[in-house]
Amino acid sequence: MSNKANRALALIVGMAIAAAVASAIFGIQSVKQLDRQTPAGSVQGYLSNVLDGRNDLAAKYLSTDSPCKAEDLDRVYVNRSSSVALVDTQMSGDQATVRVKVEMPTGGPFESLNTEDHSYRLVKENGRWLISGIPWPLWDCKVIGK
Repeated sequence: MSNKANRALALIVGMAIAAAVASAIFGIQSVKQLDRQTPAGSVQGYLSNVLDGRNDLAAKYLSTDSPCKAEDLDRVYVNRSSSVALVDTQMSGDQATVRVKVEMPTGGPFESLNTEDHSYRLVKENGRWLISGIPWPLWDCKVIGK
């Protein structure tokens, strides 16, 4: 092979290695975006916003019967490195239940994960699926003045 061909091959191999290293470092993953007009899509929208720290947007997925507000989300600790997987969705008329599995890195020396299962109850309000009650990562919501 000529020197020119060797250099071109070396450049291509080097770029492939650099791309592989960048993917490993930055953990590039594609997340399937669910239809926000479905119960699972509403839970995904809520949790995506919570994990991104966009609590005002996350609160828009809460139903009118939820005592929780964006300010409640502002006060809760959320490990932003958590990952969430859809387990299943059950629907009955204008009500639904979405179950998810949440994995949170412990930050310990062995990089273990804490795993929790959470269920979200949703109701259909004005054509939108919204989360009722007190959803994870919240455990309680202070209702002041009631």
